[in-house]
Amino acid sequence: MVIIFYALEREITPFKRTLPASSRFETGGLAGWRARLFATELVMVATGVGLRRSTESVKRALETFPDPTLVISTGVCGALRAELRPGTIVVADRLIMASSDAERFEEVPVASGQIALIRRALATCRLPIVIGPTLSVRHVLPDGASKQHAHRESGAIAVDMESAAIARECQKENVPFAYVRAVLDARDDLLLGPGIIDKTGHIRILKAVASLLLNPPALLTLWRLVKNMSLATANLSQALTAITAQHADHSRTNQGS
Repeated sequence: MVIIFYALEREITPFKRTLPASSRFETGGLAGWRARLFATELVMVATGVGLRRSTESVKRALETFPDPTLVISTGVCGALRAELRPGTIVVADRLIMASSDAERFEEVPVASGQIALIRRALATCRLPIVIGPTLSVRHVLPDGASKQHAHRESGAIAVDMESAAIARECQKENVPFAYVRAVLDARDDLLLGPGIIDKTGHIRILKAVASLLLNPPALLTLWRLVKNMSLATANLSQALTAITAQHADHSRTNQGS
């Protein structure tokens, strides 16, 4: 069994559409999708946005779906280095989590063997791929200045709000873990104002409209983010297809031997 964690439904939809069949599930406080690839079961679990929600979701998931052969944290991320462009696939070799006071960091390594398997799976994909440390934060980094500061302080190349918490729980349970995300916003890109996305990852329509009315140039930001999301999730779908197909084929070979 492979468990794939994602924060927003939009992040997993293109990949889910490539699967032969998928079914919605809601159980034990969890929600998401289940599918099969050859003999391998895929369980895609929505975490919602943020470290706390991710921690709660992965704990429930590992109790509900015990002994997965691989856990993947996926979705979009923000670039912390100038050369990372939207659509780039980021594979983490270690995950860094900012403390509540943002002055200390907790690190979770990713097994080198797991990274090698991911690299081998992605070798056939014609996608921009980068490997390095990633950062998980408690609050959105809305602009280039905040992202540059985060890079200087942590050394991370990309940022999200869930993955380090997922990696930490997998480490506690000795579960194989991989981070595979796609860049949504370049380092110097602006994001929409705070509060537009709620804790479950859905857009608050009234806040979004109010923000656009108060700041018409934000329409350009919104258009750019929508365009980047399409590119990022399309590339992510290719990457996840390659990784899960390799994992399923490997499992099928082991069962046959």
